[in-house]
Amino acid sequence: MRSATCTLAISCLVVAAAACGGSDGSGNGAPPAAPATGEVTDTPATTASSSGGVRGAIEVMAAAPGQADDAACAADRQTLTTAAEVFLVTHGSLPTSQQELVDAKVLTELSPRFEITSDGEIVPAPGSACT
Repeated sequence: MRSATCTLAISCLVVAAAACGGSDGSGNGAPPAAPATGEVTDTPATTASSSGGVRGAIEVMAAAPGQADDAACAADRQTLTTAAEVFLVTHGSLPTSQQELVDAKVLTELSPRFEITSDGEIVPAPGSACT
């Protein structure tokens, strides 16, 4: 499903970029005019990794799944850490599983990205993209 979603999103970006024309925001397809010598502009500098137009959009889309995985891992780890701390304060010991957190109503659902070991350590689940 992720592949189909990414393909659809890239297709939409290609169509939108083609309809817009150039990447200068004017929509006329012409590259932006170079500033006169000494003139200060508020246009951000372009780098080799962030080109405009369709290519730039595709580069951003290609990096998005990895960035989304990283963000989801960080969010899940923080949620579990906070839930384990609440459990420790209210029960006097660290949880030995996520299910224990759910049963205590400290967590609403299990995370597929992490596990809690019998000594209360939060570790990536087998096969998880989290490290």
